[in-house]
Amino acid sequence: DRGARSEQTQVVSFIVAMIHSLAESSRLVGLVIGAVISDDYQWIFPVFLSLGINLASRHGWWRYIMARLLLRASPQLAPMVRMTVVDRLHDHAKFCFGYPRFCYPIALAVVRGARGLPPLFTTSALLCVGAVLVAEILEDVIVFFDWLPVPEMPSFYHQLDDDCDLFDPRRCTVFSPSSVDGERPERRSRAPAME
Repeated sequence: DRGARSEQTQVVSFIVAMIHSLAESSRLVGLVIGAVISDDYQWIFPVFLSLGINLASRHGWWRYIMARLLLRASPQLAPMVRMTVVDRLHDHAKFCFGYPRFCYPIALAVVRGARGLPPLFTTSALLCVGAVLVAEILEDVIVFFDWLPVPEMPSFYHQLDDDCDLFDPRRCTVFSPSSVDGERPERRSRAPAME
């Protein structure tokens, strides 16, 4: 017997979403603490850098670069960077679980403002939270509307999917209902194969 006998997508989805949310919260806390302690604007570059890295990651460019490097250097290591169902869940979790991190700074700013104190101790920290929120919204809008190109993954990765069982969690391509009836499946992955 392989694996769990019951449906596990809710558990996996929640775990992936919470890990993403905690990672994003840690990044925000680090930036805000730095802005409060130094009371300067050194957080601007990390916000832009993080936006660029996140956009490249969410569009698949880091995976594409690693796939190309591994296919040239050591083809037996190439399957390590293949996209899985968990990667898909993570991509979808990024849309809604990047925002809970703003609850605490906004609540703190409201309470401190109501008491007549500076909202987040310094103007720099307040602007930092605002800039990170704007960057998160911008990132989601760019990804949602596909304003950046998506790389074509090497056909090797689609072959790996073809070698898996239809319901294998490592499989990331989505098929039409006709594939369950035994006909040749119609591939509907985000990134088309490149020969």
